[in-house]
Amino acid sequence: MLRRLFKLSLREERGSIIVLVALAMAVMIGLAALGTDVGHLYLERQRLVAIADAASLSGAQRLPYAPDTALADARTYLQKNGIDPLKADIQVAADQRHLSINLTKDVTLTFGRIFGTDLSRVDGGATAATTNLSGFLGAAPLGVPKADWQIGQQVNLKLGPGAGSSGNYQALALGRRGAAAYEQNLQYGYDQWIRAGDWVETEPGNMVGPTVRAVQYRINQDPNATYDHVSRQSARLLVIPIVEDFNVNGRAQVHVVGFAVFFLEDASQSGGGKGEVVGRFLRVVTEGEGSQDAPDFGAYITKLVN
Repeated sequence: MLRRLFKLSLREERGSIIVLVALAMAVMIGLAALGTDVGHLYLERQRLVAIADAASLSGAQRLPYAPDTALADARTYLQKNGIDPLKADIQVAADQRHLSINLTKDVTLTFGRIFGTDLSRVDGGATAATTNLSGFLGAAPLGVPKADWQIGQQVNLKLGPGAGSSGNYQALALGRRGAAAYEQNLQYGYDQWIRAGDWVETEPGNMVGPTVRAVQYRINQDPNATYDHVSRQSARLLVIPIVEDFNVNGRAQVHVVGFAVFFLEDASQSGGGKGEVVGRFLRVVTEGEGSQDAPDFGAYITKLVN
């Protein structure tokens, strides 16, 4: 009798275990299915965010002076990456310094239909900002007094005989004094940071030979470029510290207030036998540090702000 009761109890326990195992498996399968869909949604959102990041940076490079072109560039980038720009929310802020993009997509769920949901909407967005260049690594050792230039305008970046102030011709002694250091810095750019607000030392003397050699070196790196057809990586783009003024006597300190970018003209204009350097003013987005508090001399950086 006891044996029969024991066997019956054992069968009931086995039945209960089977039911529990079945329920547990169903829950595990459901969680696995949910995890698959959640992972898919996460990847789709990350993709939207990455595209929005890149598209906003692409468009923001046209700010603040060409907001319509900024919008057009952002739309073009989206289209090239499989996003219908007509379904994207693209906005340029009133300050014309920020470009925002918000994207949405309906994602088909693999297992969500088990729970009565076939689609789920994901979104991703980004905002890029354009700020004035306030710090740069690799500046040319020239200091140009601040002014209001027009795009393409020729500007004397280094003066020649008969110009200048008390032996200064707008050359700077960055890091080290002397013509050799000046020539190296003009060829390759100064290898330390200069920031708006810094005081830097002038390098007196015309230094015709070092100037002509350094200018010709840069021109030879990109001989076919012109100011209106030049790569942003061209050696002929000089980032120049803009100074309050250059009315100093001998070796002295000048105050850096910002930065501008100039296209280095051909050797006959930017060297010759006078040691002059002539460039054309450009508005350029480059690498470096940015600040809205720095003066706007047409040199900018773009960065994501969210």
